[in-house]
Amino acid sequence: AFADHVKELAIKYFDIPTNQIKFERHRYILQGLGQIFREEVSKTFWIDYVINQINESRKKDPKEISVITDVRYLNESEAILAQDHSILIKIHNPISEFWKDSHQSENDLNDYEFDFQIENSEDLGVYQKRVKEWVLKNYSLIIPW
Repeated sequence: AFADHVKELAIKYFDIPTNQIKFERHRYILQGLGQIFREEVSKTFWIDYVINQINESRKKDPKEISVITDVRYLNESEAILAQDHSILIKIHNPISEFWKDSHQSENDLNDYEFDFQIENSEDLGVYQKRVKEWVLKNYSLIIPW
């Protein structure tokens, strides 16, 4: 996930206990950290970090399937699609429609045409199960081996 490393930095430098870091509660810290690295280090900092992790993992298992969560910017989606056998799936949560946030990370992909959409209005476990079921069902559409 793009947000995993951001959360690690927030935990380390803002002394937030690991078991207490929640996106809703620490939203502005996480958005700010992510944005600072995009603006001050490189627009592709988070993309490069995650894709390098995937490439290292695929050296061990070339058939590994990777799921990247927290894709929030157009350049992130473009970089993912530039990788072999990649698609973008929008996770739609109707509850999030009531939570409006003007930050670019919350709006950059509002009009984006995703390859597929998965509905999710339940807890994290149900979401993970739906994504796993979708990948297993559609595996041959993505990976042609």
